[in-house]
Amino acid sequence: MRPILVSFVVLAVALRAADAQEKGGNDAKWKDALQDYKDDIKKKSVKFKKRAIEALPADDARTIKFIIEEEKLLSSKDWWIRMTAAEQLSKIRDPDLRKKLLTYAKSSDVKVREGVMAALAISNDRLDPPVILEGLKDSAWQVRRMACWAAGQQRVKEAVDQMIEMLSAPQGDKKGEIHPRVSGVLLYNLEDITGKTEFGTDVSQWRAYWERNKDKTLQRVKRFDVGTFGDVKNIQFNDTFARKGTGPLTIVMPMTHKTTLYYMPYFTQWSFFRPLYVNLPPLSSFPNLARDQGDAIYPVDLLVDAFEEMRKKYGVEQMVFLAHGFTTWVAAKYAQKFPDRVQGLILLDPYATNETFSKAIDAALRSGDPDAEFWGKVSRREIKPASPLESEQYDYCRTTWYLAPKNRDDIEMGILRRVWDDPGAESILIPQFDIRGDETSRCPALIYLPGKDNELMAFDDLNRLQRFYPKNVIVKGGDKFAYMPFMEAPDLFEQGLRAFFDKKVDVAPPGAGMKTK
Repeated sequence: MRPILVSFVVLAVALRAADAQEKGGNDAKWKDALQDYKDDIKKKSVKFKKRAIEALPADDARTIKFIIEEEKLLSSKDWWIRMTAAEQLSKIRDPDLRKKLLTYAKSSDVKVREGVMAALAISNDRLDPPVILEGLKDSAWQVRRMACWAAGQQRVKEAVDQMIEMLSAPQGDKKGEIHPRVSGVLLYNLEDITGKTEFGTDVSQWRAYWERNKDKTLQRVKRFDVGTFGDVKNIQFNDTFARKGTGPLTIVMPMTHKTTLYYMPYFTQWSFFRPLYVNLPPLSSFPNLARDQGDAIYPVDLLVDAFEEMRKKYGVEQMVFLAHGFTTWVAAKYAQKFPDRVQGLILLDPYATNETFSKAIDAALRSGDPDAEFWGKVSRREIKPASPLESEQYDYCRTTWYLAPKNRDDIEMGILRRVWDDPGAESILIPQFDIRGDETSRCPALIYLPGKDNELMAFDDLNRLQRFYPKNVIVKGGDKFAYMPFMEAPDLFEQGLRAFFDKKVDVAPPGAGMKTK
């Protein structure tokens, strides 16, 4: 009887092993991960929720079902949860599990379909072009937009013909039109696949080029060159669009700690101005910087002089500046020092005084929200992030505040964040600045002010800015945008730009004398 008993034991063990294999993972590992998830997901701070999702094993079929069906993480109202879930799904490499994940690309839930596309965009796995091609035809613009990201990240050449046809559709949000929140992302990723940036929205040129080159090995677009202007070295700049188009040369500056890469997917489609994208040089480019509590004070005056050298290089009499957040102060300083060289300023969420940001920090510290309080303490330099998860916690709060409530579940924010941070940046400070102590500016200004839900803006700044820039055009966000109008409301953003250039700025040929009206 003993041999038979042993056989039954062996058979039982084999069946359990087969069952575990069919589930796609190890039971003990799954139970431990599930317990870690349950322990962290109920905590208030986002850093623990992120850790909870990342605890789920990517090599287990149960993780796919758990994320998508049981916990519905891809359908969350929080973009951060959705993005972390997509990142976890992007780690799946087993072919059978990959096939299981891709079945959800046909889900009836738009957010699930979009989340699967986001996972493909992050994974860079060339096994999935057919799914991406289907995503480009999806009935929901959110899925089509994310399919464009995935096609660009994976450089899916099979998608080019389809993307060119999409580009030929009129802009709008009805059937047969290209949604304004898809068109720029589409063009940007079409450029990445083909290695060309010259054609803009000219469909005939795209078709002719692709017919000649579709069978060739193509290089990815080089987005930035590095140069020295004045006494400032290591300035990253992209002048692809500055060398074409019909409008004025426009210096585009990002927020501090960010790169202009996150503007490009939205600006590439417009030819009525000529953007020159400039990333602020790293602190290593400046010797002997003054510091405050260990943080370097950014030498705005040197940067202003560098922009003047840049103007001379491109042979224009005047320029426009487009700046965002704290860097609106840098643009204002240039306009103060070289008023005759500025056609106009385009200011996104500008600050009038340092006290504006200080009030936002005060509100965060009183909020009772652990993420907001952590953000406030880091911003006050009372503490520093001690781990990658704390850095993520800080960035989550700041980034979420950048969005109007109706956009706070938009997974696109996660894709954009992947190109936001400047890897060479250090913690920097903008010098104290208060426009109340300066003379009224005679420079025309287009000012995009965030909606009432933006918690980083004090609205008494509006009166100050209107008095300081009497020749102004104000675009208010309302509930349409909070901080990033180019992403949240690209149609409204474009309308403001066109009206400003038409009414306030003379459009002249490149290199010609450009005068403000």
